[in-house]
Amino acid sequence: MMKKLLKILITLIAVAVATYATWRFYQEYEKHPWTRDGQVRAYVVGIAARVDGPMVAVNVKDNQWVEEGAPLFQIDPTDYEKEVRRAEAALERSKTVAANLKMEVERRRGLVSQELISQEIFQDYEAKYLEAVADIAVDEAELELARLNLSYTKVNAPVSGYITNLEVTVGSYVTTGQPLMALVDADSFWISAYFRETDLHGIKEGDRVRIVMMGDFFEPFPGVVESISWGIFREDGAINQNTQLPMVKPTVDWVRLAQRFPVRIKPLELPDDIQLRVGQTVSVLIEPIDEKSAPPQAAQPTAGYPKTLTDGRGDRVTVKAQPKRVISLAPSTTQWMRRMGLESALIGVTEHCEVSDEQAGIQRYPVYPSPNFESVLGANADLIITADIAKDSDVQRLRDLGQTVLVLNNDGYDGILRDGQTLAAAMGSEADAQEVLAQLQADREAVLASVQNRNLSPKALIALSPKLDYVAGPGSYPDSLLGLAGAQNVAADAGAPWPLLNRESVVQADPDVIIVSQDLSDGEEAVRMRVLDTLSEDPVWQNLRAVKTGRVVVVDSKLMNVPGPRIGEALKAVHAAVGEN
Repeated sequence: MMKKLLKILITLIAVAVATYATWRFYQEYEKHPWTRDGQVRAYVVGIAARVDGPMVAVNVKDNQWVEEGAPLFQIDPTDYEKEVRRAEAALERSKTVAANLKMEVERRRGLVSQELISQEIFQDYEAKYLEAVADIAVDEAELELARLNLSYTKVNAPVSGYITNLEVTVGSYVTTGQPLMALVDADSFWISAYFRETDLHGIKEGDRVRIVMMGDFFEPFPGVVESISWGIFREDGAINQNTQLPMVKPTVDWVRLAQRFPVRIKPLELPDDIQLRVGQTVSVLIEPIDEKSAPPQAAQPTAGYPKTLTDGRGDRVTVKAQPKRVISLAPSTTQWMRRMGLESALIGVTEHCEVSDEQAGIQRYPVYPSPNFESVLGANADLIITADIAKDSDVQRLRDLGQTVLVLNNDGYDGILRDGQTLAAAMGSEADAQEVLAQLQADREAVLASVQNRNLSPKALIALSPKLDYVAGPGSYPDSLLGLAGAQNVAADAGAPWPLLNRESVVQADPDVIIVSQDLSDGEEAVRMRVLDTLSEDPVWQNLRAVKTGRVVVVDSKLMNVPGPRIGEALKAVHAAVGEN
């Protein structure tokens, strides 16, 4: 009897343990879904020719690794070199014609003033000269196009990665747009893990996951959920092309299969002996939160925190505690951190930011076309600051991933002063910013006082290069400096902050002073003379009033191109340029 009762008791315990284990497994599965239906994906760049011609060199082999910028192949450049020479000759001919017509106009200018020829004849010569100037612009564009086509004969790798599906060899004749090979972008690998729609409630962006490759079961590695798909295609409901009616297969009413939606996952900390290949099969588990995988504990509250600020785009941003780890995603924001003595808080900057020698080894983040969200997320920054050049989608993406992002606006002189105040408030360094902001205000007041009684308002042009093509237009940062310095911007009606002006517009405006943004590492006067020589040798620009009088000024591009706390220095430089006699 006792043996029978003991067997029943053991059986009941075993059933209870199994039931409890099943219940616990179900609970864990509900909290941390998993799937074996995952696949490695990557961006694949289709390499095609942009010009026609026979292949004269192939520099790669199938399945070879290539670095960004490495040569892939070359098309015979002979025909395109001839087109360049023809375009160069046409341009020289147009310049000669324009120069002769200019001399004709100048010779007749005195005659018309003495009424020896009619105004109509003189205007006819002027019109011919302007037409010749337009011909120069056309021929310059033709030359640029010819050189561009010549450059297309050499094709380099747009990204670093692996060549695959190579289908050409030396001697093959290729045509524009013909697929020649594929390049797997090595920096773009991600996992598409297909989860049932009933599991999606337990998955959110920013979740950490555990990834296991098929064949590497003992080497799991972590990843992070980047996004969840918003739709899939079903065969049911597809349109029948013959009837234009939806095709719907019959289903059994009491059986409903859950659809699977792709979840995009970014791998992190890939083991050294594992290589990702497009199409590999993986299993993915939403990582349980334990002591090892839990995110860092929030910083202890600091006096004055949390504080909510309005950033440069009008968004309300809450800074929970005084930031100790800051990432700057714009050169102007890095300048603000340095100017206020906060550079030591920086843990990352862009590739174009200036830092001190002590910070030379700081992490550099590429920001074009978008930041590396994986690297930024892994830095565990307290605050990310960027400028208004940042895309709205990138800012929102970082915020969706739980990051605190502050956007500075860079909107004119007043806007830059507000940027400094906003950043100081976020960093809890209002006292450190007072001296900087007071100096910027003093610089502006000094310039305004000096131009208050100025009788003349010189016409000025600010250009990015001696070509005088891309210039500062309305709403740009340098345009606001011209206004404060008491000058007229000849590109004020251009309709864009950085318009591409044609030569006729510049000739008609005929500015009193030309300011060119340049790198002054070779010395300001040496650079200015090079720019002036370039303009003087141009058959059109040599006739501008500013070039004739030598009122061509160069300003450090670090001042003119980065709207940050150096705006006071930039304003004084522009004021000095337009105030020269």
